[in-house]
Amino acid sequence: MFASYAFTSTALRFDGEKRVDLTRHAVFAGSELPLATDLSLSFGAGGVLAGTIDRYDLGPGTSLFFGTSWRAIDERDAPAFLQANTTLSVTRTATSLHESFTAFDLRASLVAGHNFGNVFTPYAVLRGFGGPVYWAGDIGTDIHKYQVGAGFSQMLPSRLFDFFVEGIPLGERGIAAGLGTTLF
Repeated sequence: MFASYAFTSTALRFDGEKRVDLTRHAVFAGSELPLATDLSLSFGAGGVLAGTIDRYDLGPGTSLFFGTSWRAIDERDAPAFLQANTTLSVTRTATSLHESFTAFDLRASLVAGHNFGNVFTPYAVLRGFGGPVYWAGDIGTDIHKYQVGAGFSQMLPSRLFDFFVEGIPLGERGIAAGLGTTLF
């Protein structure tokens, strides 16, 4: 189980011409269900707390997501791990323009890193994504359909919880942080 916060900053293009800046502050909660040692499903929900689209306020709103995660290379067989993920999400939120904002998103990502002593795990991440965005009677999409960044996860001394921090300076820019625990 996990809970997280994310801030993203990007640009959208509507009808092939109009460029609109978008920022979002969102929170999420979810769970990951292992299906095998190298395969799992994830699902959860969240909310858009605040942000802007063009010059209009964004939020409050809701998000739902469903995804898969596959460990393509395990550290037991190589010096680092490689994980492939896919996530499908939908977000719907209010805007101060009195027009709802709805975004569908399909993301594929590769995460490569190394675990040190089952305590500290730095990683690099590459994501590609796309999907339609509906707002103010127009259909748009992201200008930046990628993210490149890095992060780390750290087990807390109690070993009951871990936290992560991630920074994305290229493409759809953002920062994220969260707290998780394993029940099984």
